[in-house]
Amino acid sequence: MRTIIAIDPGASGGVAWHNGKVNAAPIPDTRGDLIALLSLLAPNPLRGSDCLVAYMEDNPDYVPNASPSTMCAYGRGQERPACILETLGVRIVMVRPQVWQKALNLGNSDRIALPRCPATRNKTTDSTAFKRSSRQANGAAKKKWEMENGPAIKSAKAYNDGAKRDWKNKLKAMAQRLFPGARVTLDTADALLLLEYAMRREGGGQIVAAGATKQPDLFNDTSPASSAANPR
Repeated sequence: MRTIIAIDPGASGGVAWHNGKVNAAPIPDTRGDLIALLSLLAPNPLRGSDCLVAYMEDNPDYVPNASPSTMCAYGRGQERPACILETLGVRIVMVRPQVWQKALNLGNSDRIALPRCPATRNKTTDSTAFKRSSRQANGAAKKKWEMENGPAIKSAKAYNDGAKRDWKNKLKAMAQRLFPGARVTLDTADALLLLEYAMRREGGGQIVAAGATKQPDLFNDTSPASSAANPR
């Protein structure tokens, strides 16, 4: 029997899998627990074979306005499951979120770009005093810009918080409709939808979620272009 694993990496991500039934769980908090889960899903007889594949969300390498500590945690969350899967001999397919979301006709989030302080560049010179004065001038210009645009930035962040919440709830609702027998949470919804995408690509056929027959395909697209892009 084939096993298909789908992983939405990160602290608030999830793992979903199909091995006759569909199940999902939040990403474990510790490295050891994640190793235990993935080892259980990838038993020795299947490792390195075509009967086992993992689809993993391929997120961008940079998060705007994130602190260094946040980026370190982000990087660990991205690489940890991939390293474990490679060690277990599991074939990994990396998928950008835009790709699987488009394939499932999910639309886009309504989040907007935050205002950004324009970069100030000065002519290069070897003068240490000039470089120091340029840094001071740039710092003052940045503070002035932040004071002038503070309300707009605050408003955009508040709007994006609401848009993100609405988007995540939309994904959760879609996962619940596709897998009515599975326990769907905000943490596991993306992984379950990625699993749906993986099932289509891998030709998984009819699947069962916690003993219940899977709902009819809500996003079925039988156009030639879709069939070519998502071969069974």
